[in-house]
Amino acid sequence: MKPNRGRPSLKQTIRSGASTMSLYASAAPKELSADALAMATIPTVTSHVNPLKDRKPKTAGIPYEAQTQAEIITYLQSRPDVGCIIRFNSGTMREGDRYIRMNTIYLKAWCEQLQENIYARLPDLQAMHKPSGRLIAIEVKRQGWKRPSDVREHQQALYLDHVRRCGGIAGFCRSVADVIKLLGEVGA
Repeated sequence: MKPNRGRPSLKQTIRSGASTMSLYASAAPKELSADALAMATIPTVTSHVNPLKDRKPKTAGIPYEAQTQAEIITYLQSRPDVGCIIRFNSGTMREGDRYIRMNTIYLKAWCEQLQENIYARLPDLQAMHKPSGRLIAIEVKRQGWKRPSDVREHQQALYLDHVRRCGGIAGFCRSVADVIKLLGEVGA
């Protein structure tokens, strides 16, 4: 069972709504109560719908970043020279009275050395190049993306630059072809 992070689950919400409808139906006039009770029945959930995988792209023909990321992971898994693929989540979650930011690297001295006022941010995917032991860091972007344009993307670029300076393989990728090019350029 997944943690619900302090909010009611979908089943709890449906049951609560159905019990409220049942209460209202019992107070309704007799000629209306049968219809109101029929509306108050608890629906059964037969299958889980994932809105990220099942929705259509807003721009015709351009897949969402999540779809591109899944294709890149499948490609990396098929390569015998790539191992230990890690996918990082991003965002903020609430735990009690505090908020925890995920996917941020707090290396203040490093950011000061680079003379940057922003923290570095982990990329979507990291893997290990087996023969050389080099770190592979890939930030997945949607097709049509050109260059970092906001603070979050600059944070991602900061980390990718750090990985490259330390001898790793890093870059922004919009497709499997970009990953092939990234791994091919460095002899991986």
